[in-house]
Amino acid sequence: MIAPVRETCAQVLGVTAVHLHPDSVHYIARRIVQFLTRPEWEVRHGGLLALKYILATRQVSEYICK
Repeated sequence: MIAPVRETCAQVLGVTAVHLHPDSVHYIARRIVQFLTRPEWEVRHGGLLALKYILATRQVSEYICK
């Protein structure tokens, strides 16, 4: 693991996103996408990790709740 703090924070964000209203998740995802335009690679990496976990946990929760 290259960045354990970023990875852990992204995982926590993904887990909490399961409990949020879809509009709130959409708002957070739009803000995270803004990180991907930053010149610092650390910020872009954190944004990609956050999106990865948000999408993964939302897809799993939608599958389980059906």
